[in-house]
Amino acid sequence: MGLPAVDPAISTLLEATSSLVSSVELPEVLKKVLQLAEVLLNADAYAVWRRKLDAPQWHVLCSRGLSEEYTRRTIEGTPANYHPTAPILVEDVEHKSLVSHRVDLYHAEGIRSFAAYPLTTSSGAIGTVTFYFRQPKKFDPSVVQIGQLLANISNAAINTAELFETQTRLRAEAQFAAERAEFLSKASTLLASSLDYSATLNSLAQLAVPKLADWCSVSVIESHGKMERIAVAHSDPARLAMAKEYNRKFPPDLAGPGGVGEVLRSSKPMLVAEVTDALLRSAIPNDEQYRALAELGMKSVLIVPLLSRDTALGALTLVTADSGRILGPADVELAESLAMRAAIAIDNARLYQAMSVAKGEAQLRQEELRIVQQAAKVVSWSFDPETQLFSFLSDEGGRLLGMEQSLNSISFETLSARLFFSTDRHKFREAFDRLEKGKKELDIELRVGTKRGIVNLLAMRGKLFFNQGQSKVLGVLIELSAPRAEKTARRKMSSGA
Repeated sequence: MGLPAVDPAISTLLEATSSLVSSVELPEVLKKVLQLAEVLLNADAYAVWRRKLDAPQWHVLCSRGLSEEYTRRTIEGTPANYHPTAPILVEDVEHKSLVSHRVDLYHAEGIRSFAAYPLTTSSGAIGTVTFYFRQPKKFDPSVVQIGQLLANISNAAINTAELFETQTRLRAEAQFAAERAEFLSKASTLLASSLDYSATLNSLAQLAVPKLADWCSVSVIESHGKMERIAVAHSDPARLAMAKEYNRKFPPDLAGPGGVGEVLRSSKPMLVAEVTDALLRSAIPNDEQYRALAELGMKSVLIVPLLSRDTALGALTLVTADSGRILGPADVELAESLAMRAAIAIDNARLYQAMSVAKGEAQLRQEELRIVQQAAKVVSWSFDPETQLFSFLSDEGGRLLGMEQSLNSISFETLSARLFFSTDRHKFREAFDRLEKGKKELDIELRVGTKRGIVNLLAMRGKLFFNQGQSKVLGVLIELSAPRAEKTARRKMSSGA
């Protein structure tokens, strides 16, 4: 007994399955689905519909035999919440309540009946393969079966194409993320290489071309308040010369609308994705300036502020031209990351410069004070109660304490041992004890002996200070006049002190 004959439609489906499922580009898959539908069911028009995941709205992915006006019309609102799980067979649109909301649209398109077969893709999106007829139609069970088989095969093919599309997108995103990370790493290393931000910003502009754009410029607000273009880069020296000449003739108007001024005022990026001639003419009333700008052939312009500590220090500008590339949101995000690093480098360089100047001035004032104190036989000191150490502003402290070598610091016990009389040692300890018990000032006279047998009379004056929970005593050590020192020493010794 021979094998039963295979239905020609099923045979066609089997032959087309391999070609359909092996296609990995979604547009190509959708095109083949419609071609196969046309061969199998001989309808007047065909469409693949898709319901959006994030909103109750159906739209046409691809179609054949339908007007552009019809395919632009989406299904929204309550009807869009309908999720078909079985074929929708409408033999006459005039008598089907399910589609009553679209009857006028069907009339305009000349549609009288249709069959829609559900699709459920791997992404969870709902869709249909729909066949339209311009006359009322009775759907034979065998025809319905063929349509369902086509929908099942289409499901598999669309799933495969969408998976490939997703993987391709993820690979592209991963590659972009890796390239972005590498670029920002190079930029960070470059910006950290020197505190001369003029040099590093020029190197940064060179790094950005042509990776990010055809042009890159960096402008900074200097200490006098004027905007200065620190860096500009382009791969073509002739184009670079044109840009520099344009900036010389037409410096940016920071008070005017748009451009760098607006970015600095708002601290927000500005992207002009497509620079048209009409846009240039409306923005640049000056004919000479318009012609010079038009000659640069700009396609996209992106300006981002250089922000550090919520302050705009300048602006980074990226321009595409000869490459024809259109800048978008991803470029804004990358440019903002780059601008943030550049702003931090500028801010750090300025802080370092200010600290260096302040340090130099402080050192100069300290040296002036040391000279004055040396001439007046006075030395400043500080005492840390926690470490029990005295520190001296100059090495004059050693001489006043009768020591041959210079002295920057000395412990409390060592200084106490230098005192000539036991009564002075007692007075010295008692004065600092009183500071710990609440008295904030001390004023005592002390005598120290030198190796040459001379007794120096010193006045020690100080005051207790508190800073962030830490206490410190600041004061001066004064050498009293020699006559007074000798007279005081003789009086103390004669009294048996």
